[in-house]
This record gives sequence, C-alpha cells and structure tokens, in this order.
Amino acid sequence: MSKSNMPVYEQEYIDENETDSETIISEPIIESPIVEGSEDTEGSDSRPKDMLERFDNTIIFQIGNSSALIGGVLTGIDKQNTKVVPYIKDDRTLVPVRFLAEGLGISTVWNAEERSVSFKSDYDIVKLVIGQSTFWKNEDVFTLDSPPEIILDRTMVPIRFIVEAFDYNIQWLSDFGYIIITEKDSPWLIDNPIEKNAINEVSLLLSPLVNYFFR
Repeated sequence: MSKSNMPVYEQEYIDENETDSETIISEPIIESPIVEGSEDTEGSDSRPKDMLERFDNTIIFQIGNSSALIGGVLTGIDKQNTKVVPYIKDDRTLVPVRFLAEGLGISTVWNAEERSVSFKSDYDIVKLVIGQSTFWKNEDVFTLDSPPEIILDRTMVPIRFIVEAFDYNIQWLSDFGYIIITEKDSPWLIDNPIEKNAINEVSLLLSPLVNYFFR
C-alpha cells in the first residue's frame, strides 16, 4: 500500500530469523459487484466504484487474528508463528512492525544498540524506542500513549500513531474487531453500500474456517 510517488524501499528485517509474510489467497474469493448509485457517495470522484477498488490500497487487521488483508488478499502476519497477532493493551492496538511496514510500503531499520525501530518513507522518518513513550517524526518529538514492546521475539508498535504519522486514515470497527487502514482521501464509509458488501467478504476471508483451511 504505497502512495504513487512513494518508492518501496528494500526491507531491513526487524527479526533476524523471520521470513517473508505468507500470502495465502492470491485474490478475493467473491466477485465484486458494482453498487448502483455508489459512484456519487460523498460527491467525490476519488471514491471507489466497486468492491475491488475499495480493497485497493486498504489494509485490514482483526484483533487476535493471525491473518490480515492487504489489497483484498489474505496474508499471514507471521509465517513462523501464528501466535503473533494484533492485540489491545491500555486501550491501544499493537501490531507487528515488519508486517505493518510492508503493508504501507515503507522501510524499517532496527538499531539493536538503541533498541529502536525507524520507519522511513521518501518524505518522513519516524523513530520509536522499545519501552519508551517518546517518538520522533523527523525533527519533532511526540508522546505515545502506549510504547512499543517486544512480544514473542517480535517488535510490536501502536498502529494508530504509525499510520497517522504517514498520513493514512485508520478506523476501528468495534463490532468485528477490525482495524482498517486506507488512503487519507478515501476513508472507509461504514454505511456506504460498497463498504457493507466488502465487510461481508472480509468476514469470510478472516473467518476461522478459511484461516484453518489455507494455513
């Protein structure tokens, strides 16, 4: 999920023994119907016209789920350890740093001496330190509600701060435990017919049965 003018850097792994994330399904299972009248939602030409466009440049996590959706594709968060999942701590959602960075199309650098992780795009650098509530965006200093931590030998970071630091939109669907990341100018409109149809497919793809069958 990279912006058109944002290059994807070569990934510098946070976890030395970690392998690439596992892509499970190469494309969405359900064909994407065009919803009549949905083109004019919010009066914006940038709105997706169908379900496939809605999934494009969208990442969807689910609390406690070892898989996620990137562009509508079901992908294993951690091929080596299915216990690595998004979780909530102190009312903040934490996710594996490497998977999030790959999904956003940005690079990460781990500094073992500082115990810090830096996210790098063509425009910005965001740096966090394990166990510290302070983070840096370029030359500016900010405070986190929940510091990054290491769980199951994986670096976990608060997802909202990273996503918003790189100017993406993030939404929480509490009924499903979904965290949805989209481009800033294309938020997920819960009551829109396209999003309603998309949620049905998300629920299928992230269901325990599908995860069990394809893992």
